[in-house]
Parts: sequence; C-alpha cells; structure tokens
Amino acid sequence: ADAGVYELEASNRVGVTSSPPQTVSIVHVAAWGSNTMGPTQVPHSATNLVAVAAGVNHSLGLREDGTVLGWGDSTFGQTTPPEAATNLVAIAAGDGVSLVLRADGSLIAWGSNDHGQINTPADASNLIAIAAAPTHCLAVRQDGKVFAWGANWAGECTVPELATNVVAVAAGGGHSVALRADGTVAVWGSGSYGMNSVPEAATNVVAIAAGGEHNLALRADGTVVGWGSNDAGESAPPEWATNLVSIAADGCNSLGVRADGMIIEWGCGFYPEAPIPAQATSAIAASAGRGFNLALLDRDVLRVSQAPRNPVTAAGETLILRAAAFGYPAPSYRWLRNGVAIAG
Repeated sequence: ADAGVYELEASNRVGVTSSPPQTVSIVHVAAWGSNTMGPTQVPHSATNLVAVAAGVNHSLGLREDGTVLGWGDSTFGQTTPPEAATNLVAIAAGDGVSLVLRADGSLIAWGSNDHGQINTPADASNLIAIAAAPTHCLAVRQDGKVFAWGANWAGECTVPELATNVVAVAAGGGHSVALRADGTVAVWGSGSYGMNSVPEAATNVVAIAAGGEHNLALRADGTVVGWGSNDAGESAPPEWATNLVSIAADGCNSLGVRADGMIIEWGCGFYPEAPIPAQATSAIAASAGRGFNLALLDRDVLRVSQAPRNPVTAAGETLILRAAAFGYPAPSYRWLRNGVAIAG
C-alpha cells in the first residue's frame, strides 16, 4: 500500500456517500510482545525513524529531523517530550523515564523521578552516548568519562576507576556495563549472577547490551558473547547467531540482528504467542523492552523470502514452482528459465 488518505465512495440513484477518511502511513518499525500499556501499538506518525528505544511500558522513536516520538504508557509524561528535545542524535527509555542526547552533547531527561533518574549531573556535557535502565541512567563524555545517576542499590552508579576511555554504555537491572575504545568491557554493580565477571572471550567488542541479570557483547567478527544469569538461556546465543550487526537485551530476553536483516531471539521469550512478525525480515537494529521488543526496519529492501526448490518431474507432467519476495517499495515479479524471461 502507498501512504495517503483513503475513503470509500459509493453511489446509486439515491445519491453519493463516502466513508470517513482513513490515513495509511508507512512505518518501518516492527513491534511484538506485551501491549498492556500500548508500547507495541506503533502510531501512524512513526515515520522517517532512524532509531528506536524500548522501555518498561513505553517506546521512543528518533526521527531523521532530530525530533523524538513517544508512545505507550504516559503515566509520568514519559511519552511527551519537552520542547527542548530537538536536534537529537540518541534516545534511551527506562521505567517511566525518557532520555535523549542532543547534537551539542547536552542531555535531556523527563518522566518518573522516583530514584532521581531525571536529575542529570550538572557537569554531564559534551556527551557521546547514553543508556537507561529501570532505575538508573548512564552517559559517556567525549573524553571517555562515565556519568551514572539514579538508584545505587548495588553500586551500579558508583563508577570504578577502570571505566576509562569509554565509548558506549549499557544499563542493566542493578549493574552497569561500559565498552572501552580498545574493545574491552568493564562491568560494575550487582554481580549476583556473575554479571561483573567479564569472560576472556569478550574481546574486540564493538557493541554491548545489558539485561536484568545478564550481559551481551558483540564482537567485530559478528559473534556474540553472553554471561551472567542463564536460567532461561539468555546468556547462551544459538549457533545461528552469527554475522550480527546489532544486539539488545532486557530482563531474561536477548536479541540479535544479522547482516541479512534476520532477527534472532533467545532467552525467556516473554510472550511465545507473540512471535517475531513475519514482515520483520529487513531489520537493521533492535531494542528490547520489559516483555516486548522493537525492530527498526530498512526502508529500501528487496529480498527473496521463499526461493523455488529444485524439483524433479517426469516428462509431460505439470510442474508447479512457488516463490515469494518481500520488498519496499513493492517489487514487480517475473519468472526466468535458463536466464530468459518467461512470457506471461
């Protein structure tokens, strides 16, 4: 379908009548899992997105023009960005809290402040990365310094000296994770399930993610290393979790996006009755929330989703070949035999 306003017009000898107009928008976001508070009900206005962030009960989308869109639970106003939230380059969502990073390196937080999550540090400027957990937040300054604020029940906001030259951060249930410029990882806070015991395999790391009680590290070769709690298999990526370009984690759930756009999910899989949507075959990034997930889809994609098999048939018998392709914009089709188009 093409975007636009659609309505049905009917006429007969009585006259002409029309249905109420309905707006059709093309959104490039896949959402699945719990929708109790509306975090997977992607709005029509979620167009031209370049990033998504899943919180506990709400979602955020970063638009190309540097503005942010929120949907889902708004009990604390977390889906209503302030006027100053412009020229944005990064977003993060926690429990009732929204966090955004502006192009000038400044930070804006709004929503719940039960644990001081929106009390951003006064000297947190020239920032390059942010992260939000249910009860605490993290940010990285251009010089590699890490800021942490909010709940500090297990020391998750007490940044250790070893957290230097940091380029990215991830916030877990009661722990914090930092990626250094040299591809190594530092963890602090709760270590009840071994979350702060970084495995030797976590080298040449290019991205990190933190769940409730586990961590993930994406290596430069596209493989992922997991550690911490593994009660639901969240720290044990499947064999086909290769060629990954993006990872995400929350609670006991883990996500990976492969270079071919395929989404891989392992761990508790909160809602088996709400599997990964069939149209989510062109993902470029994902975000894990509390019981739901979001994936940002490539806006220009063309992929064969079901290839014709190699059948053997007897002479004179009818041969039926089936294939399917997915694309945006919608693709055209034709069959070829030995490289030559088949008429009709």
